[in-house]
Amino acid sequence: MRDIDTYKQSKEKGGTNMKKVHNMSKSIMSFVLAFAMAATMLIAAPAKEAKAAYAAPTGTTTLTNEEHPEITGVTVEGVDADVSFQQDNNGVNATFIRILLPSDTTVSTLQSMDVTINTNPALSNITWDSSLDVDGEAGEYTCYETDLYNKSYTISLGGKTYILAAGIASAKMDVPSKETNIIKYAKLGNGKEVAIATNMQRDIIQSDYMGNPYFGEMGYDWTSVTYILTSETLPNTLTRNAVVLSYTLNGKADKATVDLTSGQKAVTINGVAYQVTASFGDVIVVSKDNYKIDLSELYVYWAGEKELAAPREDIYHMWQQIMMAQDAYFQKGARTFAKGTTVMDVMQDFLTFACGESEDNSINFFTMGESSRGADVSYIDYINGLSYRQVNRKSGWMYSDSTDDVFDNNGNFIKGSSMPGVMASAYIMTKDTKITWFFTTDYTAY
Repeated sequence: MRDIDTYKQSKEKGGTNMKKVHNMSKSIMSFVLAFAMAATMLIAAPAKEAKAAYAAPTGTTTLTNEEHPEITGVTVEGVDADVSFQQDNNGVNATFIRILLPSDTTVSTLQSMDVTINTNPALSNITWDSSLDVDGEAGEYTCYETDLYNKSYTISLGGKTYILAAGIASAKMDVPSKETNIIKYAKLGNGKEVAIATNMQRDIIQSDYMGNPYFGEMGYDWTSVTYILTSETLPNTLTRNAVVLSYTLNGKADKATVDLTSGQKAVTINGVAYQVTASFGDVIVVSKDNYKIDLSELYVYWAGEKELAAPREDIYHMWQQIMMAQDAYFQKGARTFAKGTTVMDVMQDFLTFACGESEDNSINFFTMGESSRGADVSYIDYINGLSYRQVNRKSGWMYSDSTDDVFDNNGNFIKGSSMPGVMASAYIMTKDTKITWFFTTDYTAY
C-alpha cells in the first residue's frame, strides 16, 4: 500500500496540492510540523455559545411516573401520541412534557391540538401560560386548539415548572392526503406541450429536544418541515432558467417560473417554501471545477490559534487527509454519474474512495475517525472524524450550490453565495450544478 506521507510529498512537489490554502498564508504553512498521525478520535466538550443563555442540549433524561407526581397523564384528542417527561442537560430548570406525533400527522394537526392534562387533584397552586385556552376542573384540564408548531408553553404545578412542547416524528414521505394549504398536483415543463409530472414529498427533521429555550434564543425550529417537488428527467431542450411549474393549490390552477439551471431551487408559494429539484437528460460529469471540498474557513480558524475542542494537531491531520483524498479522487480526471444523481450520491462515492473501498483505490486516506457513510445518509456529520465536536458548537459541514467560489483567498465566506434549503440526498444534480462542501466554524453566519 502506498504510504500517505509519500503521496503528500509527491503531490506538493508538483505544486498542485492545496494551492488556495498555500496562497492564503504561506508563512504559516511553512511552519507545518511533522506531527505523528494518531488515529485517535477525541470528543471534547465545546465551550458554551456566547450569545445564548443556554448551551445546546446534548442529552436528556426520561423521568418515571413517580418523578412527576404533579401530572398523572397527558393525551391528545384523536391522535395516538407518544408522551415523555424529560429533563435536558443544558441547565433548564424545568421538566419537559414532550408529545411526539406519528410521522404521517399533518402540520395543521400540530398547529391546533386539544391536549388534556391529568393532574394530582390535590394541587391548588396551578398557573397556565396566558396564551393557552384552558378549561377543566381539579384533576383534569384541556388546552384547546393549542398551536404546538415550534411553540412551547409554560405550566406551573405545585411549585414545579413544566414546558409543554410537541413535534412530528422524523420521516421523508409522501405528503399526507389531509395536509392543507399545500400543492397537491404539480408538473414541470414549458407551460405548453411539455409537462412532466412531479413527485411531492414532505421531509420532517425532528429534534429530540422539543421546547428547549435554546431553540428560541438561537432562532431555530425543533420541527423542520421541507416540501420537495422532484421531477422525472426533463428534456435537454428545455430553457433551464425559466422552467414552468404548473400546480394546483386549494382547487385552483396556477403557474410559477423556476430557475433550475443548477438542478434545484427554493420557491415560496402561498407562504409555504418548496424545494424544486429536477434532472435533465444529461450524463453528470463531476470534477474539482464543479464539485469540491473547501476547507479555507477551517484553516483560517485553525491557524488563528483559536480554542479548539480537539487537539490542534488532530484537526490539522483531519484537514490534511481530506484534501489529499480529494486530490487523489480526481487525479485521473473527471468522474461520470448517471442522470438522477444527487449531491449526496457523489459525496458517498468520494467517501468510499477515500476509505480505500472503491474499485479504483485501495488506499485508506482517512485515519483520524469515522465518516458519515451509507445509502440512507442524508446529513454529513463526520468526514475523517471531523465534526462540530472537534472544533466548537457552531461548527459543522454545509454545502453551497453557488456558481462561483464560496470563499475568497483569505478564507472569508462570500456573501450572497447560494445555500440550498434541502438535504444533499434530495438535491438532484444536472450538468450545470456546481457544489462546494465546506466546514464552517460559525453556522450562524449563513
